Amino acid sequence: MDRRRAIGLRGSGLKNSIVEAVYGLVDLFIPATCCLCKALLIEDERAICRECMQRLEYLEQPVCEVCGHPVAGVKRCMSCSAQGDINIKIRSVLAFAGLGKEAVIALKLGGKTYLATMFARMIAACRLQDIELRHYDVLVPVPLHQDRLRRRGFNQASLIASALSELAGLQSIDKNLRKHRKTVAQHALADRKKRRSNLMGSFKTTRKEAFFKKRCCLIDDVVTTGSTLAACADALYQAGAATVDAVTVARTLIR
Repeated sequence: MDRRRAIGLRGSGLKNSIVEAVYGLVDLFIPATCCLCKALLIEDERAICRECMQRLEYLEQPVCEVCGHPVAGVKRCMSCSAQGDINIKIRSVLAFAGLGKEAVIALKLGGKTYLATMFARMIAACRLQDIELRHYDVLVPVPLHQDRLRRRGFNQASLIASALSELAGLQSIDKNLRKHRKTVAQHALADRKKRRSNLMGSFKTTRKEAFFKKRCCLIDDVVTTGSTLAACADALYQAGAATVDAVTVARTLIR
């Protein structure tokens, strides 16, 4: 079937609404082929073709009121119920699986920085349970340690937050939350307790007044256990933040 006909034949209402919003992109310097399937982009497609966009796994409600993992019939997932009080609420747009995982990795490790704007569009277009960007004062990208930033050349969270700040009309504070202590890569630690211990005290603010009494929304590409976001939230609360929540492009799911 011709792609021009096929692209309109699949997808839920949630998927279609996000896809249409994403394809409002203009003036991006991007390649002429889909970064996932390499098909030639047509009409108003940008970076990812509509067929691949429809194949992404968008997270449907309901989700855990704390970590944002999909749940059924309960308010909290088993993991969050067992932890008790948690200092942050997290929401995500995609499952970190399949093409969604490929797309995030293409930005994070493949250097396809133009995808940051597309991810920002997805976040802005998605109706996230209990979270609306207009209720926050500032966006705060999760920082990288300076050594990793130097090697990679960019912070993908900063790129996403910068694009999202323009779409949402919110300030993105990129320099005042820092990762001052180098840690083991989180993906190398499977145990939740080890992840939290690994990050304890690794983030700090350089200008507390930037966050004092502010409603902060952390921005990152992927969440797994939420340990990194919780450690960032600790630092922001120590600086006097009023509230701290988080939005990520994708989250790892427990199947």
